[in-house]
Amino acid sequence: MSNTPQGDIHKDAQNNIYKDFFRYILNGDISIIMHAFTGTPRIDTPLSGDISGEDAVQAVLLRKQVWLAARKAIIHHKSTTKSATRVVSEFVFSLVMGGQRTDLPVALVMDVQDEKLTAVRMYHSTLMLTGTPKLRAPLLAPSRTPDEPEVIGRYLEALGKSDVFSVLSLFHDDAYIRDATNAQPHEGKDALTRYYTHMLAGGGAPLKICTVTCDAQRVVLEYVCDEWANVPLSPQAGIVVFDLHTRRMFAAARFYDDITRPHQFNEQPEASYRAYLY
Repeated sequence: MSNTPQGDIHKDAQNNIYKDFFRYILNGDISIIMHAFTGTPRIDTPLSGDISGEDAVQAVLLRKQVWLAARKAIIHHKSTTKSATRVVSEFVFSLVMGGQRTDLPVALVMDVQDEKLTAVRMYHSTLMLTGTPKLRAPLLAPSRTPDEPEVIGRYLEALGKSDVFSVLSLFHDDAYIRDATNAQPHEGKDALTRYYTHMLAGGGAPLKICTVTCDAQRVVLEYVCDEWANVPLSPQAGIVVFDLHTRRMFAAARFYDDITRPHQFNEQPEASYRAYLY
C-alpha cells in the first residue's frame, strides 16, 4: 500500500498531464485532469465544440472515456512542444473501427498559467470518424505572422503565393508531410513535389496565424484558413506542427484540420484521394 498522500499523487500526475492527458481519460482518471485546471475549465473539440464549466467539461471527458474504450483505443504520445504559456502535444490514437485498427492523429493544445491549465483545444480530422469533414469555425482570433524562426515567414509567404519551388526549398531532402486526412506520410523530395504541385495548382493558400508555440525542435502554428486559390472559404481552424531540421529548414510537417477545398477543383487529378486543402 502506498504511503504517498493523495495530494502528492495528483501533483505528480499533473506534471505528466501534457503527455498523459488521454491516458488519464481512458483509465477513468478524470479527476486528475479536472485538478489540473485553474479557474473555469474549458475544452474545445472537433465533435463537441466549445465546452466550459466544471460539470460540462467533466461530462465531455466521461463521454470521451466511453468512446475510447468502445474502440479499444491505444494512445501513443508522439511529441510535446512547450512555451511559457502554451503546451502542444501530439498523439496517435489506434482505434478499432470497422473490425480493423485505424490510426487517428490528434494534436492537443493546452494554454497554461503557472503550470495549470486554463483552456484546452483538440484538433483532428473528423473524416474517418463520421465519413464527412466537419467545418470548424475559428477558435481564436488571427494575430500576426511570427518573426522567428525565419523559415515560418518564408513558408507562409510562399504558400500564399502558390510558389511551389520556394515551398519545397524549405524542406530537407528527407523531410515528410503528413496531411490531416492521411495517416501515411508523403516522404522525400519527389513525394513533396507531387504533393505541393497538386495542392497549389489552383492557387495559393494564405493562412492567418493565431498562435505560435516553439522550442528548439519544433514550431506549432494554430491558424485560420478563409481563402484558397482566390476562392473565399468559410473561415476554419487548423493546426500544423513543423519539426525543424535547422532554424532555416523543415524536417517534417503534420497538419490537423478538416478544411475543404473549393468545389470547382474537386475534379482535378487525385481529387478522390485528397479532397481537402492539405
